Amino acid sequence: MRSLEVIVVVVVAFGYSWTGFARADDANELQACLQAHTDGQRARNAGKLVSAANEFARCADAACPSGPRSDCTEWLGEVQQGTPSVAVSVRGEKGEDHVDATLYIDGQLVRPRLYGRSIAVDPGAHVLRVEFSDGRSTEERFVAREGEKNRPIAVAFPSAALGIKEPVPVSTRRPVPVGTYLLIGVSVAGAATFAAFGADGKTRQSSLEADPCRGTRTCSESRVDVMYRSYTVADIALLVSFLSGTAAVVSYALRPSVQREQASPSASWFAPNAPGVRF
Repeated sequence: MRSLEVIVVVVVAFGYSWTGFARADDANELQACLQAHTDGQRARNAGKLVSAANEFARCADAACPSGPRSDCTEWLGEVQQGTPSVAVSVRGEKGEDHVDATLYIDGQLVRPRLYGRSIAVDPGAHVLRVEFSDGRSTEERFVAREGEKNRPIAVAFPSAALGIKEPVPVSTRRPVPVGTYLLIGVSVAGAATFAAFGADGKTRQSSLEADPCRGTRTCSESRVDVMYRSYTVADIALLVSFLSGTAAVVSYALRPSVQREQASPSASWFAPNAPGVRF
C-alpha cells in the first residue's frame, strides 16, 4: 500500500513538472512570435523587404497564436509581392553562359555559383560584384524597383567586364648615347693619327732608302729612330681607332629604348607653326 502511494506522488510531481516545462516553452514561442511580428513591421517600414518577409514567415507559422499569425500571413503576401528580384547571368564573348563565378550583392555573399535562380533584393541602389575562379572580378551597379520581378542583369566576360584595360601603345625611341659619339671621335682621331704618322714614317723610310748612307750603313741613328717612332705611333693609333670604332658600334647596337616624351600642351604656344599663333 505504501509503495502505491509513493508511485502516485511521483507521477503527480512529474505531471506538474512537465506542465511547467510546457508552459515555459509556450511562453518562449509566444515571445518569439510577437518579436517577429514587431521586427517584420519595422523592417517593412524601413524598406528592408527581404528581412521583413523572413520575420513575417516566422510569425505566420502555425505554432503562433491566431491573432499575430493572421496579420503576418497577410503582410507576408504583400511583402513578397513587392520585393524585387534579379536574375544574374554571365556570358562570354560568344554568348556562352558561365556558372563558375561567385556573386556578391552589397558585399554580402548571395551565390557561391550561378544556378540561374533569381535573387530577392530590397528596393533601391545596389552594387553587384562577380568574382571569377581565376581571381578576376567585375562590378555592376543597378537600382531595384519595388514589385519588379526577375530583372535580367547580364555581366560580360571576360576582358571588358573584368576591369582589364588593354595595354596602351607606348611610343619609344632609342637615343644614341653620348659615349657612342665620344668613341666615334676617338676612332676618327686615331685613324687620322695613324694616317699622319704612317705617312711621316713612310716618307722618312723612303728618304733613308734613297740616301747613299744606307749602303755604307753610316746613316744617322736618330733618323732611323724617328722613322721607327712614327711607325710605332701609327700602329698604336690604328689599334686605338679599331678598338674605339668597335666599341662605338656595339654601344650603338645595344642602346636602350626609352619612352618618348609627350609634348606639353603649353609648348604649342611657342611652336613656330602652331595654329592660331602668329608673330
